[in-house]
Amino acid sequence: MLTKSSSTCLFIVILNFIFCLPLLVQTFQRRYVYVPLKMNWTSAQKYCREHHIDLATFRDQDDMNAVQSPCNFQAGIVCWIGLYRKQSNQNDWAWSDGDLSSYRTWSPINNQPDNSQGKDNCVATGKLEWFDVFCTDQRTVLCYDNPILVKENKTWEEALEHCRNLDSNPDDPSSGHTYDLPDMDFGGDNSDARRAILDAQTPEVWVGLRFLAGEWLWVNRKPLLQSPPACPAPRMNCGTMSQTGQILPQRDCLERRNFLYLGSKQSRVEDLNAERQRVPGAKSSHLRGIMLTKSSSTCLFIVILNFIFCLPLLVQTFQRRYVYVPLKMNWTSAQKYCRENHIDLATFRNQNDMNAVQSPCDYSDNNLCWIGLYRKQINQNDWDWSDGDLSSYRKWSSTYNQPNNYEGKENCVATGSLSWFDIFCTDQCAFVCYDNPILVKENKTWEEALEHCRNLDSNPDDPSSGHTYDLPDMDFGGDNSDARRAILDAQTPEVWVGLRFLAGEWLWVNRKPLLQSPPACPAPRMNCGTMSQTGQILPQRDCLERRNFLCLEL
Repeated sequence: MLTKSSSTCLFIVILNFIFCLPLLVQTFQRRYVYVPLKMNWTSAQKYCREHHIDLATFRDQDDMNAVQSPCNFQAGIVCWIGLYRKQSNQNDWAWSDGDLSSYRTWSPINNQPDNSQGKDNCVATGKLEWFDVFCTDQRTVLCYDNPILVKENKTWEEALEHCRNLDSNPDDPSSGHTYDLPDMDFGGDNSDARRAILDAQTPEVWVGLRFLAGEWLWVNRKPLLQSPPACPAPRMNCGTMSQTGQILPQRDCLERRNFLYLGSKQSRVEDLNAERQRVPGAKSSHLRGIMLTKSSSTCLFIVILNFIFCLPLLVQTFQRRYVYVPLKMNWTSAQKYCRENHIDLATFRNQNDMNAVQSPCDYSDNNLCWIGLYRKQINQNDWDWSDGDLSSYRKWSSTYNQPNNYEGKENCVATGSLSWFDIFCTDQCAFVCYDNPILVKENKTWEEALEHCRNLDSNPDDPSSGHTYDLPDMDFGGDNSDARRAILDAQTPEVWVGLRFLAGEWLWVNRKPLLQSPPACPAPRMNCGTMSQTGQILPQRDCLERRNFLCLEL
């Protein structure tokens, strides 16, 4: 039975939004802005403080590598940064913004710092090397930006969407987004961000920490320097930063908080005309930057999720697949036909099975259809299914007082309009067969098995048409008799089914509720499920192991 998987696909859309638009994601560092206007060091400091945060401060080589600018000593372009000499003729330096960073990268050319004439009290950079120069020199400028506080109370996803939509180009999705929820130093002091949230209206603010696919991660996949608890409680899948700079996981993603955002380009060159038109004192909205890296592993995970859930948006809850055969024949011939071309005449275990039948079978149109139920002994109200199923489900027509065993010869059963009738087994009727999961005797990983099933009888020229086959779900804790029969000839003790651990929970790929809850937190890679030849569903199997598997036609 087809149902709309809106909640599942909403989850996948969030994942795409986080990771795959664009495919480039970031490792966090300050964002640097090159200003091509020439001015002395004091004017440059004033300019950066009015329009950004301050003159550039560098804490390590990664910060230096993040600068994209034409600053180059060989080309005669040396740019102001925030370092200055605290006292003339002393080798004691300070940063304009008060940062305590001791990082230095002096140029070996001319033995820097050389304090020429005792007046080289300010520092400029040429590419990756620094020079002490006269503070009155006219030079272009490097500023930096920090995360920006948004004093609006939003859920984590709303905050992420807010950031991603700032300055985005709706006409060019491939251009990506300009702003993002930031990652932070887990266990560090996060001094830049702490200063940014001094005026926050909530005790904690959202940052880019999220629990997804069984692990905590920054949305840019930067490694966590401190590991949060592995298994958060339901909904406690998001992270915040306190006003002391502490990163706090296990926060309810639906709570509403202020949040931080920052730019998604590691550095930029200010437009000269735009700079000249700035209103004095106006703050720039450009943010602390982050370096772009290819997130292939993350987007592969998202592709898998899309493959499972969102192509197509309609997914199937597991039941037998029924096939209407419009040929008219007696019950025995219909049984023979079904056994030769499918599994058997239709068996029904519940109302959902009945609802799954799509056929023109209708009593009022005199178009009854054979099913697999028959009377075991003449004149006895004792019934069996053709395939030996023990199902006690019955759907007799109450309107016509069924079963009525007319003339003592109505020993076979047909369906019409979702009601059943006992009729003569020699009547000529169309019929309904059923199919079972198909065993594939090839050893594949879980993802390869899923891909195999999804590609069976698919239409590569029309992706929107969806797939015809899928890895099946099963009755967790049930006997799964149909599937057990299908895997009697399996070449591996267990076969892959559609059970997977994703986003902190076990689920069937069609989101059918689990009747038995597997362990909440599998070991790494133990995120897939199998079925044994006894019909037992076994979670916590290594997804990279190779096994036979079942496919089910939708």
